Amino acid sequence: VMPGSEIPEYVALSTSRKDCDVAYSSDYVPVRYSEPSTQPQPQVGVGVCVQTPLFTETGETYEHTKQQLLDFIEMNRALGVELITLYYLANIDSRIVSFLRDRYAKENLLQVVKWKPFTVNEPMHYFGELLVIQECLYRNLHRVKYLAMIDIDEIVLPYTEQSLGTMMHKLDQDHNGNTASFVFKNVLFYDAKRTDRTSLPGLCQGYKVPKFVQWKLALACQFPYGTRSKVIVRPDLAVELDIHMIVSTVHGLVSRSFNVPQDVAVLAHYRDVPLGECNLDGAKEDRTAMKYREQVLDSLKHNCV
Repeated sequence: VMPGSEIPEYVALSTSRKDCDVAYSSDYVPVRYSEPSTQPQPQVGVGVCVQTPLFTETGETYEHTKQQLLDFIEMNRALGVELITLYYLANIDSRIVSFLRDRYAKENLLQVVKWKPFTVNEPMHYFGELLVIQECLYRNLHRVKYLAMIDIDEIVLPYTEQSLGTMMHKLDQDHNGNTASFVFKNVLFYDAKRTDRTSLPGLCQGYKVPKFVQWKLALACQFPYGTRSKVIVRPDLAVELDIHMIVSTVHGLVSRSFNVPQDVAVLAHYRDVPLGECNLDGAKEDRTAMKYREQVLDSLKHNCV
């Protein structure tokens, strides 16, 4: 903001060069501005941005989508996540949005944001995923201290600590509080036995055991940091993010990123089928996520909907 100018209350982005044609403009976005001397301390320790907007795929049922979201939200709650931001497209089943708001928004665990991609001549990757990532970063600036950028089939799985908050605090301290991004290597988890995930006694009727606390086979294929990896960032130090890494940071004595060792934590990516370049050779059982099983199941047992 230039000295002497008025601070706008709302802004919109346009892909048109002619008078910001409304037909090619985004929704109006509220501007949140804090004077540098009065910037509030983050109230949330660990938050999550789901970086791909939710949409209904052909043939996907309401029950399947609801279970996916319940699995993801309750697993992250068990990991110590305090705030999750989800974006959804207009074609999503309206019952999903109502369910999320009724069940989780009142707990201040969930932000549910309607997403309207730009109308452009060229296709946008995953409905404007990069824009979602930037919007979520700045939406949570000054509110969340550590912000994970992941999808609903992924979790950041800590090996040395019980909670993500404790792990991130230690990593942050070890790097003098001036590292903007922590990168987690992608490890694929797969259910080789094709477990049916049948309900356990006490679970909601028709509800299956979450894959996060059932699938234990970690594939051996390795991806280098920056390929299929995801990040947890310090929003106060990050300026721009890509899907798998940080692009730029604030000026000053700030380190761009640190590759978190695999024995500390990984990005656990749960897939129904292995990727083409991966197979079961060298796969091993990883039971780390089982330490959250009872907490996740207990939460689900007491929250049937």
